[in-house]
Amino acid sequence: MASVLRTIRSSTRLSMRLRNYPQIRYRSFTTEHDNYVHFNCQNIRDFTFTMNDDDYCITSGQPWDGVTSSNNDAKDRGVIEVKAGRKGSKDVAKWFREQLDGGQSLGINSGGGSSSQPEKLNFAFKGTMSFTVGTNKYSADCVMGQGHYAFNNNWWIGGKAWSSTSVNWLAGAINTSSTGIHGSQIIICGYTFGAHADEWSLQVTTVK
Repeated sequence: MASVLRTIRSSTRLSMRLRNYPQIRYRSFTTEHDNYVHFNCQNIRDFTFTMNDDDYCITSGQPWDGVTSSNNDAKDRGVIEVKAGRKGSKDVAKWFREQLDGGQSLGINSGGGSSSQPEKLNFAFKGTMSFTVGTNKYSADCVMGQGHYAFNNNWWIGGKAWSSTSVNWLAGAINTSSTGIHGSQIIICGYTFGAHADEWSLQVTTVK
């Protein structure tokens, strides 16, 4: 009987101690973030990115609040902002690869060249990137996505009409071409050595 009473008292004291500890609150992994990607190009103006409302894919359960674009004239850059959660999944990477439709893609500091493709992405979306350099207007259909490499959330870009290319001052690059009112237009998108994971460099050429 005494042994039973000691056990009851011990259990009561343990229960009281546990009640005095604060509740453990687990961090939510469904937080919406402001995700930015920049496109640097000398004298770039009127940068826009347009897309259909349903042309995106995001990891199940993560928030999505759309894509906006702007132009930072002072820094010669176009800016895309994506309000969305960050959680990588193979399903999003699969959707991204499907949008390439035989074309190529490139990830900033991804450890691979233009023949590489993402294994996991937080989100991806597709549409048309348009901008002006000088008096020439450029546009390109593309798919973009945010993944994760090393300690950074890095960005990917590509599309059906994109292919690999080489530029001396870029660590990796892909390009696409189209016919504009001033002639054949070539857009090169790549990243410099030591670039931040959200910094693309654009180079454009118009061949009349």
